[in-house]
Amino acid sequence: MRRGAVIGSLLLLGGFHIALAQASDAVIRDGSKREQPTSPLFAEPERTHYVGSLDIPMMQPADEDSFVTYAYTFGDIVIFSYGDSNHCRVVNTAGNVIWSDTLMMDDYGLVSDLAPKVYQILGNNEFSVLSGDPFDLGVCCWFAVDENSRPLSTKLLSVGPKNFVISQNVIAVFSYYNGTHVVIRDIDNDELIWEGDLDSAEYYSQDRMYSPPIAFSVQATKPVSAGTFSGVVGTYAPAFNGTFTGRDFMTYYHVLNLDPQDMNIIPWEDNTTVVVTNLDNPLDTIWTVICGKRGEAKGRSMPMGIAVYVHADKDISVSQTPWASYGGPTNGIPAHLVRGIDRDGLGLGQEFFVPLIRSALLTPEDSSRLHVIAYEDNTQVTLSRTPNYGGPETTLWQGTLNRGEFYRYTCTSGTESFATYHVTSSEPVSTIGSHSGLQGSDFLPLWFAIHPDVAAYPSP
Repeated sequence: MRRGAVIGSLLLLGGFHIALAQASDAVIRDGSKREQPTSPLFAEPERTHYVGSLDIPMMQPADEDSFVTYAYTFGDIVIFSYGDSNHCRVVNTAGNVIWSDTLMMDDYGLVSDLAPKVYQILGNNEFSVLSGDPFDLGVCCWFAVDENSRPLSTKLLSVGPKNFVISQNVIAVFSYYNGTHVVIRDIDNDELIWEGDLDSAEYYSQDRMYSPPIAFSVQATKPVSAGTFSGVVGTYAPAFNGTFTGRDFMTYYHVLNLDPQDMNIIPWEDNTTVVVTNLDNPLDTIWTVICGKRGEAKGRSMPMGIAVYVHADKDISVSQTPWASYGGPTNGIPAHLVRGIDRDGLGLGQEFFVPLIRSALLTPEDSSRLHVIAYEDNTQVTLSRTPNYGGPETTLWQGTLNRGEFYRYTCTSGTESFATYHVTSSEPVSTIGSHSGLQGSDFLPLWFAIHPDVAAYPSP
C-alpha cells in the first residue's frame, strides 16, 4: 500500500491479551532520550499570544466534489483513505499544494517535515487525519477515528505503537456489543495480526514490545474502538455512545517506567459522581470521585498495565493526558499532543475545557501550548483559565478569528498555568493542547464529517 516513508516490516514480538484474563508484566529496558529535531517554532522567543492565518478559502461547491478540513501539525500529517481513487491534497498557508496523491481504499499518505502551522487537507472521497509525529519519536498515544470523525466504528485505520524502550507499546481494541468479530491487519504487508470474537466490555491487546510502528486496519461486524499506547499518555477515551463525551468509557493504561500515567475527569454538569474500576475485575474499584463544578477537572495517577471502565452519573469527558501528577516545575517533561473535546464529544464545537500543565523552565521546546483553530469567518473566541491550586476563573484573551486562522497561547512557567483552560466561541472551533511541541500525535476532528452542509459537497 502507498505511503510516504519506509516504516519497516511487521515483527510479531511480544504477546497479546484478551480481556477477562490477567495481563502479564511488561519487559522494561532503560534507554537514552532521543534527540529532537530543530524547528522554526523555536527560532525566536515565543510570544504568549499569537494569531496565525491560512490565507485561502474553503473549497466552493462548484470547484469539485470535495471533502475538506483543517489540520495543525508540528511535523507530519498522515491521511488515511476511506474510498478508492481518492485524490488528496495538502495546501499550505500561501495557497500552494505541497503534497498530492491518489489513494485507494485503506491506503495512506505520509506528509513529513512540515513547519508548525495549520494546513488545509482536501480529498474527493472521505479520509481521516493523524497529526504530529506518529512514526519517529517515542511518544505515541491516541484512539483512531473513522471518516465520520467517530472513535467507534466497524472500520478504523491507524498507526501502531512506536519502539519506546521504557514503556509498553500496545495496540488495544475494545468491543461494545456481544458477538463482535474483529480482524486486525498490517496495511502495508496485508498480514493478519489477530482475528477473533469479543463480547461487550471485552478487549484485545497486544504488547508489540520493540517492533517498528505499523499502519494497521481494524474491521469488525459491530462498532469497536482502536487505541495505540506508548510512552506518556496523551489521548481522550471513547464513550459507549460513539463520541468522546458520555457516561461510560473503556480505555487502557500501559506501563511507563519512571513517570505516572494520569486520568483527568472533565465534568459537563455540576455534582457529577464518577467510578473507575478494573475492566478485568469489576470488584476492584480504583477511584471514586465527585466533581462539584462543571468544567473543573479532577485527576490522579492510575495503575499501569490494566484496562479500566469509567462510569459517571452525568456526562463527562475522560482525558488521558499528563496533568494531575505534573503540577510542579520538576516533574519531568511529559511530551504529548492531544486534540481537545467539546460538549458534543467530537472535538469541533463551541466550548472546551482543556487541562494543561505549566511550561517547564529548561528550554522553549518544553512549553505547554493551546491552539484554537477557526472554521468560519468572524468567530469570536474567549480563553480563560481556572488554576488547579485554587483561584477564580480569569480571562486570558478575547479576539476574532476568520476561517483558517488560529490562535496559540503559550503557558508561562508559573504555578497559575497549571490549570483548566476554558475556550468558548461563537462558531465551531477545534483545539489542541500540547507540551514539548515536537512530540505526540492525535487524530484530528474532520470538518466535512461534523458539518457536512458547509464543507463537503459529494455528487448527487
